[in-house]
Amino acid sequence: MPRSILVVATRYDVGTYYTHSWAKTLQEDSMRKGHNCILLDAESLCHSGSTLREAIERVDYVIFYGHGLRDQWTAMPSSSSAGGVAERPLIDTNNVSVLDGRQVYAGCCHSLTQLGQSFVTICSGEYVGYSQRFQFETTNHQDFGDVVNTSVMAYVAGDSASKVVTDLANDWDRLRLDFVAGRLRKQPNAIMAAQCADDNRQRVGSLP
Repeated sequence: MPRSILVVATRYDVGTYYTHSWAKTLQEDSMRKGHNCILLDAESLCHSGSTLREAIERVDYVIFYGHGLRDQWTAMPSSSSAGGVAERPLIDTNNVSVLDGRQVYAGCCHSLTQLGQSFVTICSGEYVGYSQRFQFETTNHQDFGDVVNTSVMAYVAGDSASKVVTDLANDWDRLRLDFVAGRLRKQPNAIMAAQCADDNRQRVGSLP
């Protein structure tokens, strides 16, 4: 069944450069499967709350790839230089109601905790995310991106958030084993990549 998907991604540092590339691949794969998938840059949306709301109103699924804190998805980081700009959230506990009625997938750090709890308190829908840091090893970023995108596609295909998390935890464990003793064991930084995959396995979760 065709779905309407909004993918919002940031692109302002090394980590988000890679996750933005995952978002582009996700959009392409979704459209090949007949879904209507829009990819937008979070940096532009954070200047216009009405544009964000209008985009969300038109979709069934909202996917975020970028950085997060306990209470927000971060659209732009703060600047520590003199006269620098303050950090700009895309979604936080003050405007999380904009996600009401949507199935949400947060590919970022920490937001399953405070933001996720706010979502399930005031919104209908399900939330997939991470309770602590979401990590990947940059040399092997594509292997991590493949695991993430596969889980999103299963979510969009109709799997419940709890099933997505169960399968995703298993996929993170398989990736860990691939780096430890399997097909990826000779990759650069394989041990570090295995640890990142294992951390993700322990931290992924869903609400309610």
